[in-house]
Amino acid sequence: MSNSQRIEPNKITKPIQLLASWLVGLVLVNGSFLSAASAIETPSWLRATLVIASVINVPIFLVCIFLLQTKFRPEMQEDSFYHEYLLSKDGREKNKSHEVTEEPPKEKGGIWDGYSIQLNQNIKGFETIESVFKECNIPISTYFGGPKGHVPPGLTASIGRGFSDEQIKQLVKALSKTSITHIDYAADEEKADEWNNIILIGSWVSDYETHSVPIREALDIVNNWAFKADKFYSEIIIAHGSGNA
Repeated sequence: MSNSQRIEPNKITKPIQLLASWLVGLVLVNGSFLSAASAIETPSWLRATLVIASVINVPIFLVCIFLLQTKFRPEMQEDSFYHEYLLSKDGREKNKSHEVTEEPPKEKGGIWDGYSIQLNQNIKGFETIESVFKECNIPISTYFGGPKGHVPPGLTASIGRGFSDEQIKQLVKALSKTSITHIDYAADEEKADEWNNIILIGSWVSDYETHSVPIREALDIVNNWAFKADKFYSEIIIAHGSGNA
């Protein structure tokens, strides 16, 4: 293989270069198979095997590239964007300890006992959100983000599983009176049920405009006379996974 055709891993620093290297690899592998097949006269079965292998390689490579662009799409972002992706939904970096500035005492009993309502101090309209939730008798469990935290890219609240019909109604109605514009599904990232009974107000959702539900649509859902939590979760999970655009 000449120097111009050699793939040097240390020089592959961007996702698009990785995809290009896969395509180059496909050409080189299939090219070598077909060249060898044309040079082999006997046994005939070996030549046929090389030709068949080169044909099979094409869909295999294409499927792998498809997976890179879909299932592993976050990992295919450039470093600066991938860094943002690694910021957890509460606005902190995954490899840094969670910065909690204050934990007000929880009210015992009531429908919110055992549930965690977490509010990002860096989100626009923080004071209003805090005031509205206090008026609606929804206790803020934890404040996060800290004075030097990251400002989330959008005005989004991410809700995990476990909330009842009445809790979701109260949360959505309260959020509709604040600066929050979208509601996202808090999907498990590192372990099962990690976001159960938790809502993050001011979560880090970089693609919130296409992969979350606008607050007005969420309000319409909870105001429906036949509202059920399962219907609400179905809508935000679909939006989170495939987008609503």
